Amino acid sequence: MVNNKGICKLCGKTSDIQLSHIIPAFVVKYQKSTSITGYIRNSKEPNLRQQDGEKYRLFCSNCEAIFSNVEKYFSETVFMPYHSGLLHTLNYDYRLGRFCACQALRKIIYNEAISEGANSFSSTLLKSLQKATKFLKDYVISEAKSQNEYANHLIFMDLIDNAMMDSHSLPDNINMYLTRTMDTAIVSSRSGKLFIYNKLCKIIILTFVVPKKPKYFEGTRVFGTGSITMSKRDIVLPFNFLRFLIDRANIHNEIKGKISDKQMAAIEKDFFANEDRVVGSEDTKAFLADERLRALGQL
Repeated sequence: MVNNKGICKLCGKTSDIQLSHIIPAFVVKYQKSTSITGYIRNSKEPNLRQQDGEKYRLFCSNCEAIFSNVEKYFSETVFMPYHSGLLHTLNYDYRLGRFCACQALRKIIYNEAISEGANSFSSTLLKSLQKATKFLKDYVISEAKSQNEYANHLIFMDLIDNAMMDSHSLPDNINMYLTRTMDTAIVSSRSGKLFIYNKLCKIIILTFVVPKKPKYFEGTRVFGTGSITMSKRDIVLPFNFLRFLIDRANIHNEIKGKISDKQMAAIEKDFFANEDRVVGSEDTKAFLADERLRALGQL
């Protein structure tokens, strides 16, 4: 029998440590069910077809339940309604902010567990991240209903049919990235900014560490309670963040380029074996949107 005893990375108690999804399981399930092949591939092993998202032993069952409770809220209130085309204005309560904080904290703790990224931060940013980690741990485990220390922003993506930026700067997978990709990172900049980035298909969650409350984002801030509209007229995003999204899309394009000829043949085989899934799949919609941009000379 496998011994999974260890120290919970949230409460610090010795217990049976659970396998924790780094990207919530409901996102992975949706991604698979709406894809052409019914499988996923991750950036670390692009040549390996996956049935499930990445998991790691992080928390005890009690602490994992804290995460699960707000994940259920987000899945039922935000994620599935939006991806089903049924959400036009989101009216939310304190659980949305808790979900955003939980996602940010899970990413931070996971990176610590696998010793990833710490050497890429300046000593000043590392201290800020450590301070934020302690704050978020205390906030999450206390099950408090409000958190105004580190701003969370929620951004809803969708297909684009015409380029809003210089057409030559857009990667040829921009729609596939904006609407279909799961992505997560702790991001720092040369100007001294630091934020946690979680992309759950069409929904992006930003948790800011430095500065705690950034300027130039309008209509995306998550408060204790409130509403967020899906109307693009009410949303303002800074140009640098749009450039960041393009950079992330390019990174994923490079990963796609590492898929072997053998695996590309397997993908093609899956494609033709699942023709009934192709027409209505979200993958196909994103691919066709990118093709339309290409036809317009915007890719």
